[in-house]
Amino acid sequence: AEVISKEMIGFSNSAMSTLEGAEFFVPGSKESGVIHMDLDRSFLPVPSAVNASIFESFVRQNITDSETDVRSSIQQLVKDSYGFSADSCSEIIYGNTCLALFNKLVLCCMQEQGTLLFPLGTNGHYVNAAKFVNATTLTIPTKADSGFKIEPSVLADALEKVSQPWVYISGPTINPTGFLYSDDDIAELLSVCAKYGARVVIDTSSSGLEFQAAGCSQWNLEKCLSNVKSSKPSFSVVLLGELSFELTTAGLDFGFLIMSDSSLVDTFYSFPSLSRPHSTLKYTFRKLLGLKNQKDQHFSDLIVEQKETLKNRANQLIKVCLLRYPGFRLSVFFH
Repeated sequence: AEVISKEMIGFSNSAMSTLEGAEFFVPGSKESGVIHMDLDRSFLPVPSAVNASIFESFVRQNITDSETDVRSSIQQLVKDSYGFSADSCSEIIYGNTCLALFNKLVLCCMQEQGTLLFPLGTNGHYVNAAKFVNATTLTIPTKADSGFKIEPSVLADALEKVSQPWVYISGPTINPTGFLYSDDDIAELLSVCAKYGARVVIDTSSSGLEFQAAGCSQWNLEKCLSNVKSSKPSFSVVLLGELSFELTTAGLDFGFLIMSDSSLVDTFYSFPSLSRPHSTLKYTFRKLLGLKNQKDQHFSDLIVEQKETLKNRANQLIKVCLLRYPGFRLSVFFH
């Protein structure tokens, strides 16, 4: 009570802008009809197979390095899921969370004096992470009607305005709507990015539990990238991922990052203090990745069951919202 307020050290503007953007908030402007719900984790019950792997990782002793090495398992996962080839020259980095890895990418962008381009509707955690460190950002206009998808022509217009661009793309599943980028969609976007020499961060962390994927072609990033011609060496693709959704490990996070640009890898490692997963977590996720990659029938059935649960919850939520608010437009990503 005796402290004079003017002598207190205040928060920086970047910190205030981050603190004001809570996980659930209504913007102050009355003209905005958007309610942000940036909750990006699953609250579904953890299946018994997952519990068994977690328990085993804690009771096992003298675990060898090979039993906690998830590199080959992640390589197979991204190959099967996105057609992305992570060869021996690719660097795979692990983090406690996907966001922890993204924070380092933001610093890499700033080191190159680059500009981060976020589509309108992007998960607020990522936007706030960039704002918190005063990174230069630009919003790519998108429309709710198309699920906040990035249109190639709009992306080209945005890239015309900046130098050293870094483009953030949430896919194949678009956060926050759950819409999907098809293989043709991502090929067009990568072609535009290659033309302008942009670095592309593809965030797959919201993918893995899609229940409305019928009619959408599976990604083949290796083919897309082989067809892309770029005269600018700055063009590169970084794959950011999170295993908790695909392996139904609610409450246990495991982020990974795949890079092939050696200069970018060096810049990434120049920043210290990256929180990495404990060996017990690596053991758990290696076991679960083995079940998924080998298409274990019991584990596959668990994934189908969780997708069905999400589908039912989504339908119930839409029904309730439309009954109470006939003019309500629901644009929400279900986990």
